Amino acid sequence: MNTPPPLPKRTQPTVVLLFRIFCMGLAGFLALGGLVSLTSEPRLGIIDTMLADGDESLRDQLMEEERRKNRIMLVLSCVLVPLLLLGSALPARAWGHAYGMVILIASCLLCLPIVFAIPLFIFWLKPETKRYFAG
Repeated sequence: MNTPPPLPKRTQPTVVLLFRIFCMGLAGFLALGGLVSLTSEPRLGIIDTMLADGDESLRDQLMEEERRKNRIMLVLSCVLVPLLLLGSALPARAWGHAYGMVILIASCLLCLPIVFAIPLFIFWLKPETKRYFAG
């Protein structure tokens, strides 16, 4: 009985491994930021402290603004961390390539990891990466 030859094994491009590390690192950073914003009392910076020196109403207003920033950080962490963790475990499917592109574009818009996201995005668009995710 003739058996068909085995299908060639797809090799994972290096950019996929780097992307997975990028997603896990960014998820860890955001989770830590969310945890800090949840557990710590906000503090005013040096300039805000100098501005609010002697003006209790301004100090209260600035503290409320810091609390609002902490709540925003907590919500962002709760939303983005699971999405990034999903990105770190992308299967080699066509939707995985598109999902990775969305994560890289969104992280460029966040501006924090842009130094890493732009080179990853450039290599993400290469044909061998698309072939890997083509299935």
